[in-house]
Amino acid sequence: TQVLRPDVCYLDPMFPPRTKSSAVKKNMQILHGLFQNQNSDEEFERIEEEQALLEEALMLAKKRVVVKRPVTAPPLGTQKGAQIIGVKMPSYELKGSVNRFDVYVLQNGEQ
Repeated sequence: TQVLRPDVCYLDPMFPPRTKSSAVKKNMQILHGLFQNQNSDEEFERIEEEQALLEEALMLAKKRVVVKRPVTAPPLGTQKGAQIIGVKMPSYELKGSVNRFDVYVLQNGEQ
């Protein structure tokens, strides 16, 4: 049987951990505490998970992958200020005031 593949994969992962020192709003403190990364091992795991998610989407989509990110965040699977070797960078980006959409255009036959 042949697997049907979508033309576009849209990823809307959770926002990366906060780097601000200001307090989180009271009604969000519990949720923030549950999902906050607390050490570099967790940061490394988060980046690996993001890379795996992006790689799967790139293999699945026929034409492109679109990733929603905060406007100041690095591309999915990378660290701020550094490109990790082997991680595909976006073909282009669409920026709004708060969010950015990183678009990965796949060439004919690329998977």
